[in-house]
Amino acid sequence: MSIGTRMTNSSESKWRTEVEASFVKAWPVFITACLFNIVFTLRHMLMDPVLRSFIKCDEAGGEIFSGSSFCGDKKYVVQSAVRQSAMLSATEGIMSMFVVPVIGAVSDRHGRLPALRTSILATFLFLLLNLVSQDVIALRFLAFACSSASAAFFPTFHAILGDCGGNRSVSFTVKIIFANAGQLIGWIVGVAILRQEFVDYTFMWVALLTIFSFGSVVACRIEESRPVGLNPASSSPNVFAALYFAIQNPFLLRWCIAKFLALFGLSVMSLLKSFVLSAYDWRQGTLEGAMGVFFMISATSTLAGPWFVDRYSVETVVERCTLMGAISLSMLLFAPLGSLFCAFAAFLQAAGACTIAASSALLAERFTEDQGKAQSVVVAIAGGASNLGSLLYSSLYDAKAEGVSQAQPFAVAMVMGWAAYCTLLSALESPSPSPMPGRQVAIQVEETRLFQPDDPKSVVMGRRHSFDLEEGGLL
Repeated sequence: MSIGTRMTNSSESKWRTEVEASFVKAWPVFITACLFNIVFTLRHMLMDPVLRSFIKCDEAGGEIFSGSSFCGDKKYVVQSAVRQSAMLSATEGIMSMFVVPVIGAVSDRHGRLPALRTSILATFLFLLLNLVSQDVIALRFLAFACSSASAAFFPTFHAILGDCGGNRSVSFTVKIIFANAGQLIGWIVGVAILRQEFVDYTFMWVALLTIFSFGSVVACRIEESRPVGLNPASSSPNVFAALYFAIQNPFLLRWCIAKFLALFGLSVMSLLKSFVLSAYDWRQGTLEGAMGVFFMISATSTLAGPWFVDRYSVETVVERCTLMGAISLSMLLFAPLGSLFCAFAAFLQAAGACTIAASSALLAERFTEDQGKAQSVVVAIAGGASNLGSLLYSSLYDAKAEGVSQAQPFAVAMVMGWAAYCTLLSALESPSPSPMPGRQVAIQVEETRLFQPDDPKSVVMGRRHSFDLEEGGLL
């Protein structure tokens, strides 16, 4: 057997061992992520059709399906639903910028499970309110306000995996694979529903509530990975402390700005579903059906993520994927010329899917003691940027426009994409954050207490030392 073959077999064996170890430690997280992503995927795919079904106008329905039984003007229905969806998403995004950092700080200070349960309750209320809201727009806004806390699922799950230790890149990748499996299932079901061209989606909300309930039951099996009191130096769980935490660190500040710009630009992709309906006269569900290739590319990129990180570095992977995102947004400028440009842009973004695990691993490495806070601040800012971007692009979008004027939203997105790339380069040049002195002492005290349990004197001294430091304001 050649040396190269032995190295390959050894690498495969190591990969298999790390995956198995990760699954044994965190299988409830992976299963929950899969079930929840079925719900989230269907929600995002079908929300615009749900909103279109309630649009009203004076024009009666014709032979062409407009999406609404109350209006026959397809372009009017599409544009009205886009703007209504953007307003709802902006409400969710603005709320999440305040709610998610608090949940992240709570998870660092009081444990991961309280944060997880808060997100579960908020998402359940979102689904329930959408079920009963019908065309009452006030209830929809309330539902999206509740949904702002659901953005905390991502940082909470990743903080739990980061707490488990081991190869974090592998753990994050396995979680994303399960999440992608949920997205794939949701996509298959969503495309089938869209092709039926329904105008009543009550059954969908009932199904989503059922699936989410199953996922919540599995989530009850997730064990606490961050016992209360493990990080006494963590700041109080409020949004101002979380934002100050981001501002005082040069790397995290630039990273957040880069993510804000990137997601602000990439949020224009949500416009494509409506753009192709009006610009190319596609049927509802056609673009979503083509997204099967998107999922395949995304899954391949995700699987290759740990290899890319080992082969190059986590910083290189993040930088290259951000560059690909900027290029894809530039390609959308030519979307009015043909649908191929939309497809190429989407596929190029899918090829950069490995950046999700790489970005999470980078934050976990740089903020070991404040993972929940760091991850949640970034997610909150990115989520807010995405929804605010959707609001801007919906105002720039004109379903009845022709030619170059159709590309207005894409031009803004391109500028945001390249600004994000330049800011990210600046962030990656920043040095890694160093632990606070008080936190280093706290860790040493904790180690004294944990690794010398048979010596009562050392335990007492360790506790007394911690008490003195806390009284002195160092912790």
